[in-house]
Amino acid sequence: MKWNPKEGGVLLGTGNWKKDRRNWNLEPRPLPSGPLMTKAEVARLQAARPKAVNPFELMNGGFQAGDLLVVDWMDEGGYALNGCRLSAYRSGTLLRWTTSGHGRDAGGRCLYLAFLTSHSAVEDFVCMLATASGYIATVLEKSKTRQRFALESVTSESRRLISGDYVSFNWEGKSLQVQRPQGTVDMNLFRPGSGDKAGVIMDCSVSYISLYHHPSVIVRILAEVNALQTQPWARDIFLVVPR
Repeated sequence: MKWNPKEGGVLLGTGNWKKDRRNWNLEPRPLPSGPLMTKAEVARLQAARPKAVNPFELMNGGFQAGDLLVVDWMDEGGYALNGCRLSAYRSGTLLRWTTSGHGRDAGGRCLYLAFLTSHSAVEDFVCMLATASGYIATVLEKSKTRQRFALESVTSESRRLISGDYVSFNWEGKSLQVQRPQGTVDMNLFRPGSGDKAGVIMDCSVSYISLYHHPSVIVRILAEVNALQTQPWARDIFLVVPR
């Protein structure tokens, strides 16, 4: 049809319509792509895709000997109330933390640790963090609002976290324990003995924790610096698992 204004606004026909020559009784033509893949096949292909690895993301390898830890308070005037920030550097390059979760910087540049409000709390936390990653922390700089530490290799058996370890919190005594099941064969790792504390490879004071979410925040950091992750096992008990 077409519009002809000379005919007083009447739609005029253009002749007979073309005859529809399609046969609607035929079966639909099969698609050239074949049948759709199942969810299992899609998951298998996605898992096989090579992943781009950023060596400066902590979850791609964890801490290394020589890394620097820098702690500075968020407010110079009221640091005892506002907590501090924790940043990590490797050969002068800022290491990136994962960004989702409580106390995480949107760009992965640092961790906000509001529960560390004193120098002694910072030193206890950094010592625990270094031990859990298989190193010792040496103080390089200490001022009122800034502390800097270097990670150095240990000369004895390493107590770094591995998959299968259990991290538990004791609220009454404000302590953190790492328990390792018997059977580890790595001669470089600490192997738990027998007795009252069978399986315990770390027992650290965490007197600075006060809120219910602090244990999950801390244990996630301990796992991340070893390129691992955790999952809840029981109340205030977490199991370390592969990433």
